Amino acid sequence: MRALALALALLLSASASATELPPPGPLPPTPAELARDRDASIDRGIFNAHAETLGADSWAINSYELFLLGVSYGFTDDIQASITTLLPVVKDLPILFDLKGKFVVYRDATTVMAAQARLLYISHPDEDDAIGTFAGAFLIDHYLDDRGRFAIHGGLQVGGLFGSFSDGGFDVADGAGITFELGVSLGLSDLVKLHLEGWLPAVTTSAKFEFAKFGFVNYGIRFHGESVAADLGFIYPAGDVDAGPIVMGWPFVSFSARL
Repeated sequence: MRALALALALLLSASASATELPPPGPLPPTPAELARDRDASIDRGIFNAHAETLGADSWAINSYELFLLGVSYGFTDDIQASITTLLPVVKDLPILFDLKGKFVVYRDATTVMAAQARLLYISHPDEDDAIGTFAGAFLIDHYLDDRGRFAIHGGLQVGGLFGSFSDGGFDVADGAGITFELGVSLGLSDLVKLHLEGWLPAVTTSAKFEFAKFGFVNYGIRFHGESVAADLGFIYPAGDVDAGPIVMGWPFVSFSARL
């Protein structure tokens, strides 16, 4: 009896000790989460779109080349919308609206995949000329290290064109435009990263599919934090195109503030 009582006492003591163990702590942040938390412009590269979003209940105000103003909002961690327009800094500038909606379809520790819809419209206030595109895109970000500093970014966009000119017009039935995007980002620290990206356009009609004879290579540096980010980059036309006196490319400057 004494042995049985001792065994029961030990069992009850072990059970009590088990119930007193503290609950497990939160999981460490994933590489994708680390990258998003420290970059206010995580949803894009120098010029190309990225799959990641700003995060739930996050606003961002973006300025591109100082005369393009954009506003983005993350409804959830996986849904984001944005609008960009051309500021009337001088007379007779075109009217421009660029609307985008992004939905993350897959997310894990190192990979983010998203679908994006885009409506771009440009017209001249004093003329009948106007052009627009409605496009859908598939975007992917993949991080190669556990700190979320080194990533590969890719995208495929397919869209139809519509528009009218003084000598005629065209619509989506005339064909579609396709853009292939590929880029890399390399974080030198938690506050500085380098971007290198390119995109190649193509067109398709009922008769043929054809790549453009030129593309664009974008490269630059980003200084970033959780709330602000600034890009200094260049957009270089590559291929069978006359770049004129351009040596490094067209300068590109952007600023973002995440609220």
